[in-house]
Amino acid sequence: QQRVQLTHSEVVLLGSLGQIRGALGDRSGAADVTDALVLAGSEAEAVGRSAVAMRCYETAVSAGPVSPAALARLGALRRQAGDLRRAAEVLREAVELEQERGEAGDVTAAWTLIALGEIERDLGQVPLAMERFLGAEAIVKSLQQWNSHVGTAVAIRMAEAAIDLGEYDDARESLREAESLWQLGASDSTEGARIQLRFAELWLHQGDLAASAARLDQAHRLATELDGSRSSLHVDILVQLAAVRCRQGNLEDSRSRLEQAQQILAEHSATQTAAQAVLLGVLAEVEMVDDPRRALAHLNRAQQLWESNGLAECRNAAVNLARRGALRQSMGAREQAVDDLAAAGTLLELLGLKQSPTGAIVSLQLVSCA
Repeated sequence: QQRVQLTHSEVVLLGSLGQIRGALGDRSGAADVTDALVLAGSEAEAVGRSAVAMRCYETAVSAGPVSPAALARLGALRRQAGDLRRAAEVLREAVELEQERGEAGDVTAAWTLIALGEIERDLGQVPLAMERFLGAEAIVKSLQQWNSHVGTAVAIRMAEAAIDLGEYDDARESLREAESLWQLGASDSTEGARIQLRFAELWLHQGDLAASAARLDQAHRLATELDGSRSSLHVDILVQLAAVRCRQGNLEDSRSRLEQAQQILAEHSATQTAAQAVLLGVLAEVEMVDDPRRALAHLNRAQQLWESNGLAECRNAAVNLARRGALRQSMGAREQAVDDLAAAGTLLELLGLKQSPTGAIVSLQLVSCA
């Protein structure tokens, strides 16, 4: 607990000590300093002191020798702070370092690949993310640890990427495997809720609204049992449920769910920009029939959020452009609609998602605008 109370000066001093020892050729001494900083950072994280933890990891990375653990933890914190591109850079360095040191076949390496794949998926680089998850799967199975928490985590992430790619049969298979592992006690309620949420997303894509709603009810129950009802996981569940209710024609309930999600997001505003943009997209869908201009304002704001946070090239930004293009077409703004749909198509092609269901819809919408 004492390490958690490190001041800025003490962190800097430890980093300088590590650099001095490294310069003198004392690699074991320098490594001890790095390990101490990583431990201090992890203990700071455990009590919610993210700024202290970030400082510890950054100093550990600069003090040398570079630790894959420090890089991985630094990447995770940067992702939480919404700095996805810098987080990805750090995690790629961690993967390369593990490969150089012959450490690319252990469980830590699998978790690093999972974390990197999640960020690349957030950035819209879904085919690349799937490669990371497949690499993690190979490591975990080679270690005969598939029936564990890490195995469940890999299966869920593979399903999520498969849904994005429109590979629904593969997604269903991965989710069923993840659910079996979870039911055997290989993971906790967080992953259980995430499995139900992804099943709901899969059924929504395939038009089975009743099955999607049933899975969302299960996800909500599990998430509430775990940590009440104020987490970012609840935001995802509420937004998905709002989308389902909207398509079932229950706009009042859909709006209620979105209001609940917005209240939670207000408590996490510094780190939930992407979630806010997704929420605005669903809110626009709710408003399209009764107030298309209001819906357009929501989509414009969502696009601003994607662009201002360095996420203008992610999959969800392309979905937002496609949704805005379709709305503009319905409002008679043909030229603007074509611009949005063409931009969405170009972005999806760049991301390797041209052949996905979203890509096919955008192509059809462009034809209808011609």
